[in-house]
Amino acid sequence: MMTTSSSPSPLTPAPVALAVMAFVATLAALGATAARAQTAEPAGGNAATTNLPPVTVRAQQDRSSTEGTERYNSTQATVGKAAADLKEIPQSISVVTQQRMEDQNMRNVEEVLEQTVGYVSERFDSESASYSSRGFAINNYMIDGVPAPGTAAAWDSVLFDRVELLRGPSALFSGVSSSGGAVNLVRKRPQDTFQARGAVQLGSWSTKRAEVDVTGPLNQSGTILGRLSAAKQEGGTYQSGAQRDRYAIAGSLDFKLAPATSLLVGAHAQKVDGWLTGGLPSYTTGALLDVPRSTWLGADWNRSEQDEKYLYAELTHRFNDDWRAKLNWSGYRNDQATNYLYLPNGQVTPTNGKTSLMLWFNQTRIEQNVLDANLTGSFNALGRKHDVVVGADWRRNTSATTSGRYANYYVQDVYAPDHSAVPYPDRPATARSQSETSQYGLYGQTRLRITDPLTLVLGARVSWYDTQSRNLLPTTGAWTTNQVDHKLSPYAGLTYAFTPQVSGYVSYSDAFTPQTQLAFGGGVIDPIVGKQLEVGVKGEFFDRALTTNAAVYRIREVNRAQADPLNTGFFVAQGEVESKGVELEVAGRITKQWNVYAGYAYNENRYVRDASSGGLPLNALTPHHSVKLWSQYRFTEGVLDGLGIGAGVNAYSSASGGNATTNTHRPGFGVVNLAISYRIDPRWSVALNINNLTDKVYWQRVYTTGRSNFFGEPRNASVTLRASY
Repeated sequence: MMTTSSSPSPLTPAPVALAVMAFVATLAALGATAARAQTAEPAGGNAATTNLPPVTVRAQQDRSSTEGTERYNSTQATVGKAAADLKEIPQSISVVTQQRMEDQNMRNVEEVLEQTVGYVSERFDSESASYSSRGFAINNYMIDGVPAPGTAAAWDSVLFDRVELLRGPSALFSGVSSSGGAVNLVRKRPQDTFQARGAVQLGSWSTKRAEVDVTGPLNQSGTILGRLSAAKQEGGTYQSGAQRDRYAIAGSLDFKLAPATSLLVGAHAQKVDGWLTGGLPSYTTGALLDVPRSTWLGADWNRSEQDEKYLYAELTHRFNDDWRAKLNWSGYRNDQATNYLYLPNGQVTPTNGKTSLMLWFNQTRIEQNVLDANLTGSFNALGRKHDVVVGADWRRNTSATTSGRYANYYVQDVYAPDHSAVPYPDRPATARSQSETSQYGLYGQTRLRITDPLTLVLGARVSWYDTQSRNLLPTTGAWTTNQVDHKLSPYAGLTYAFTPQVSGYVSYSDAFTPQTQLAFGGGVIDPIVGKQLEVGVKGEFFDRALTTNAAVYRIREVNRAQADPLNTGFFVAQGEVESKGVELEVAGRITKQWNVYAGYAYNENRYVRDASSGGLPLNALTPHHSVKLWSQYRFTEGVLDGLGIGAGVNAYSSASGGNATTNTHRPGFGVVNLAISYRIDPRWSVALNINNLTDKVYWQRVYTTGRSNFFGEPRNASVTLRASY
């Protein structure tokens, strides 16, 4: 319900208490059960004289970590709170490993998404990291299965062991989210043996990068482990005069408090100082500009700065080989500052390139706190072993923004832009706002092994959501509140093992997104609900060194806002869209020397029920067809011993942007990439990466006729020297 008040309604700590109490109650219940088992009197004996053997807790083998495997695949993922075999997850999921990130020179999460099939860039400016999958935006980011801020797509890859990408609705473990899927970033963790790695890199446009990663025990007994990872990168881009600098550092400590209890604490920080532009317009006909790729609009003082800090703690207790409880906390703060002269909407002609630019500046602070408590384990019933996870989570986000927006600030000629001639702004702010959002929920999932080949997966989440916001400039307004109570998100799936290597699955999943439009009679309209049906086949070959996945899906989003035809100014939740498609993926090692990645995605999306757009594409930026291929071969004998050769191609069918009257069309294109590496000795290696080998001229993204159209990068190269100890 949407209400107004003169003062904010307090966001009570009840969700925090709920999560903590659920965790404590679980520990107490299991502890009491264990105590009764140890003190119970055996038949024919005396409990006082019973001596029980010591309990030894062994951690379950973690096959999800990719560090040191030199493979392009993992057979497990942790997106569902605990490590699970990919074949037992009845949904399409990709895992991008540390080795693949290194071979393809993926230096941040954004570049990981660029190289994963089915993910499409939807950036509105040069510094944003916005992506979609299956036609829907990705807004569900997690770290080690716990909700993370939306800026995570821009984080440096030096912080992570791998990236797990779950496609389709994913409300079960995260609550509010779109239908596009979830991205789970898995941290590098402290190791029990000393390891050190470092790299230096030089590349096109004066790019310089250095990174270091050190881990090992910090005391003689090995009960305290530590890890430090850091990277610094600075340099330009293909657009003239641009500069982008990024600094990232992460540290963590793993304390073994008892044989079955551990505490992981850590922090990471990232600071980005980037040049900013909003892309190019098209001609009035909708045709894309015929200008050099280095062309951009704006001022030489265009800047975007982000200073992010992230703290976390993870307490884990293993009751035995089967049961484990975990409590997670994280705190996050992001200070953003932007000065930005951009094109809001302005087509040009072949003879007149002048267009009016808008000034926008802002300062924003975003804070987030997250608590997650869960219990995972397995139990025996009807002669079979089954798995279960139950938990509760809570998160609170606050933001405060001061900004200014001035139309027609400067006229610039796209054919001869003079970036240094634009006066630096000295204008007062025109808007100030603040918002607070809290969300909490209870979730559970179980895997019931009905027969040896057949497994039933059932899950559900109940969510509560509360947001409030108000404007402080130009005048102080009333608080506006929107609430969603006990929203149920069900999940169901079946997996069937045809052979030990191949299994099939079918699943239903959903997601929901609250809306703000008012309904006639009071309150806001119902949340958007995305519902997905997916059928697929997964395989593991060559002793699990190669994994495959084939999926067919259909997503329907219902309850989308539509203007109320009977009551002007109000809305009804009657809109509906559909996305359907096919995805194929192969990742892993064919031989000890040969790693491959191959993916194909087909997607159709459209408005099914919409007053103005019925039958039109929902997201025309998503190509119908996309292919992403990469292959890396390493010679291990003969005169070529130590040499590695990698090559790949990213290819897309056409896409379009614009409006009903004028359309901007981007032709299909393919980009070839190459890598040559040489292992000098077991500790030292050098690699040359070349992107866009043929120097293909293409538009990476088209949005609309008036703005946000971006060329793809010209040919560029980097040389990296790596060392490990």
